[in-house]
Amino acid sequence: MKLASATSQGERADAVGLPQIKLGANARYVGETSSQRHQYRGGDYTVFDAMASYTAGPWRFALNLSNVSDKTFITACPYHCFYGEPRKAIASAVYHW
Repeated sequence: MKLASATSQGERADAVGLPQIKLGANARYVGETSSQRHQYRGGDYTVFDAMASYTAGPWRFALNLSNVSDKTFITACPYHCFYGEPRKAIASAVYHW
């Protein structure tokens, strides 16, 4: 079973007899950042994301997690440094007509 990007549709778990389940994972690596005048520096970081969904008839239930480990990191330092988003979970239920 291949794992896909957490932001994509994922991969069906047909290999284990669960075609209605999709799982996905993603790793984002960003190298060191610095301000325009190199006064501020942000170190490199890796953030992990994950998704899971279940389809039952016309319904699709999904859970998307970004920054699974709730890592604190600096995303950019244009003039001042900014922290990246903390862990975020989004749940959804979709009915297909």
